[in-house]
Amino acid sequence: MSEAEALYERILQIRPDHFDALHLLGVMRQQQSRSAEALRLIDAALRIVPGSADALSNRGVALRSLERLDEALASYDRALAINPEQIDALGNRASVLAALGRFAESLGSADKALALNANNRTALASRGNALFHLDRTEEARASFEHALSLASGDVDALLDLAFVLQKLGHFELALQRYTEALALQPDRAEALSQRGQVLLALGRPEEALADYDRSLALRPDNVAALSNQGVALIALHRYEAALRSFDRALAKEPRADETQHYDEIRYNRSLALLTVGEFRGGWPDYEWRWKLPKWQPRQRNFWQPQWQQDVPVEGKTILLHAEQGLGDTLQFVRYAPLLARRGANVVVEVQHPLKALLAQLKPIEVVSRGESLPAFDLHCPLMSMPMASGTELATIPADIPYISAPPHRVGRWRDRLGARRLPRVGVVWAGSATHLNDRNRSISFDRFGPILSTPGIEFVSMQRELTPEDAAALNGHSGVLDFGKDLMDFADTAALISLLDVVVSVDTAVAHLAGAMGKPVWILLPFSPDFRWMLDRVDSPWYPTACLFRQMALGDWEHPLGELRRALMSIADGG
Repeated sequence: MSEAEALYERILQIRPDHFDALHLLGVMRQQQSRSAEALRLIDAALRIVPGSADALSNRGVALRSLERLDEALASYDRALAINPEQIDALGNRASVLAALGRFAESLGSADKALALNANNRTALASRGNALFHLDRTEEARASFEHALSLASGDVDALLDLAFVLQKLGHFELALQRYTEALALQPDRAEALSQRGQVLLALGRPEEALADYDRSLALRPDNVAALSNQGVALIALHRYEAALRSFDRALAKEPRADETQHYDEIRYNRSLALLTVGEFRGGWPDYEWRWKLPKWQPRQRNFWQPQWQQDVPVEGKTILLHAEQGLGDTLQFVRYAPLLARRGANVVVEVQHPLKALLAQLKPIEVVSRGESLPAFDLHCPLMSMPMASGTELATIPADIPYISAPPHRVGRWRDRLGARRLPRVGVVWAGSATHLNDRNRSISFDRFGPILSTPGIEFVSMQRELTPEDAAALNGHSGVLDFGKDLMDFADTAALISLLDVVVSVDTAVAHLAGAMGKPVWILLPFSPDFRWMLDRVDSPWYPTACLFRQMALGDWEHPLGELRRALMSIADGG
């Protein structure tokens, strides 16, 4: 016990109604995280001096610690009614309003505090938090940076700034701030979990896993850390261990703030299950994607019911609608002809670049996203069709080809290609740079370029996106036909593919298109592949003409590129 505490307790033995002793001893108890005792003492002080703005403000602090937020807000409001310039009450009120989800009001309270003292760290932190939740993220960053400039060793300020940098995608800067905070307080379980997320985003899953392990050693019930541990294990190709992490997380009793984590866990668990071929559990879990904030804008809220396998479709019109990428549409549009054979009138809504190509699907009606839809009785997102159809590994519909190129486009591209002199191989080495997994799935031209020197092959580039540097390097391969910029839509791409002997691609829409057309397609896959390519096999049950070239270690393209070169040399030799 400190001398001050001992003094106040002696005073209270003599004068139990001494306001200052009660109030200040209560503040000390709050500083010692003894919030219930602090509240009792401050309430006793307020019975003596009900109009003390300072005591009411400190009462709010104790109530906030006890998670009695509405009472804390009322206490701050009473303090400010007495003294509108009670700066601590303004700053702490802003924090409570943010905790209640009232971010615009929180921002107003923080701004009032900062008008009185521009360097009030509590108000700066509350302002940053409010701005972040109001999607004013750069302003939030500035507020947190200001707070940190006032106290460079403030761990909470470091973590606030790290989190905003993480959300802005400045992962290296976020990593630096998390590391600084953890150097000061190594046992911050949440900070370890967040730093693990940053390391995952930077393609460093082994280090991320170490942080999740440390976080869980400190807080074994941390659902977010368990979930992210599972994601890191997937990145390391450890799927069975990932499923154990997800199952452990699902077995925990969720706190109110962990509901979204449970939705994410079910979704991530679905990806692991599907990758290892457990379709029966994987497809239902995959439906949890619709509960995630990033997916909800894609969900269509039709009044017509979503189709399930036991609902008859004969004579009914069913709308199948694309929800994800072009490759996903090309893969799962295979279900449309199956429904048509069962007597359904099938309408498929697709992305505009696919409309001319998929118009070849007969008797399917194809509309472009944004066009008026015909009347329909049932609907289903394309990626939900495997679940609705009860698809299992042994029953994947792989009636290939189910996509063909428009004949008039084929004739046009035949003229452009000219006479065939050597085996023709189409190549795509990178996908869209905006894809979330592009870091893993795409290959830099520096690595892929030497493949184009393989003798005895006529290479045809279908690469749409090229940096100026890559375009110049590609021009240096004089024997390569570069048609990427001339492909106006996927009908063009399909026509060109139809005239090739083999397509070589990373995991892009071109790979799906070639597979759907029944063209030999050699697909280069990262160490931890997308769920549809499964594990440890060189073929694909989705595309019988596909051959898979896999990384054997994280980030190592040398093995699959070496295997690819040998396969190319074989066809160059007539093998």
